[in-house]
Order: sequence, then structure tokens, then C-alpha cells
Amino acid sequence: MDASVLVDLPPLQQRLQLAQLYLKEHVQTAVDRSLGHGHRQPKCEVEKAVLEEDCMRGIAKLIEGFSGRSISKLFVAAHHAMLLAPDRTLTLARMSAVVDAKVVEHRQKETFGLNSSNSSNNSSGGIVNSAAAGAPLSAQDSPAPSAFRDVLTPLPAAKAGKAGRAK
Repeated sequence: MDASVLVDLPPLQQRLQLAQLYLKEHVQTAVDRSLGHGHRQPKCEVEKAVLEEDCMRGIAKLIEGFSGRSISKLFVAAHHAMLLAPDRTLTLARMSAVVDAKVVEHRQKETFGLNSSNSSNNSSGGIVNSAAAGAPLSAQDSPAPSAFRDVLTPLPAAKAGKAGRAK
């Protein structure tokens, strides 16, 4: 007999804890490895602003509805953004872009799921394409680039420097 277990999506405090965990697991681990001796790869860095509690709390608020796996994938994407950046630094702007993209992607997946479940009611058998049924989001529906920064408390310029390691 197969058993199913319903696992609710994490509330705000758990999303915050998961964000901190996955930042450490996916991003800080790469920073730490890049600082190790004998490595040929260029040094990776994370801006202090990204490591701040306010930043992590802002991310946790924006990713409401994300599963633990989705939160992990967000920080894998942040890791890749850091590695692909010319200066190999995860800046607040890069983290914001990753979060914005993942929020849009998540909304599109939810919308597609709604459309797929409604497709059985569609006489043509295709995906329902109406605003009432939740049409897929377009680029115009994506959050403004400032959406991430609006959630955060502005940081003083002194705190916005780079940090090689989080304590």
C-alpha cells in the first residue's frame, strides 16, 4: 500500500531559516572553497548586504508559496549568478535579479498548473487561455526590479561593502 503525506508549504519563519541554510550551503560553501589554498579558481565574494538579516527576511517574504526545494533551487541559481559574474561577486542587485526571476518562474508554474487542471473543462482539450483561468504571466507581469529592494530596509553605505566570509 502506498502512503501519501501532505507537507504544508513553509511559513515565513521557516522560509527565513531555509533561506539562511541554503545561502550557507550553496553560496558560502563556494566562497569558502575559493578562499582555500591550492585552488586555481578566482576568489568568490558576497556583499555584506546580502548576508544581512534584513535581506534574508525580505527574501523570505517575497518567496511565499515556495517549497523547501524551490528555496534551495533559488540559492543554486544565486550561486550560479555569482560564478558567472565578471567579478565573481554576489551583489544585492544580482541577488535581487535572481529572486525576481524565481518569483516570476514560480508564478508561471502555478498558473500553468491551474490552466492544466482546467484543461479538462475546455472543449478543445487544450490549455485554457483566459485571464479568469489564470493565463501565463508575461514579461510585463514580472515584478519590477525594485520589488526586492522595496521589502528591505535601506542599508547605510558602510554596510554595503563586500564580505569574503559570513560569520
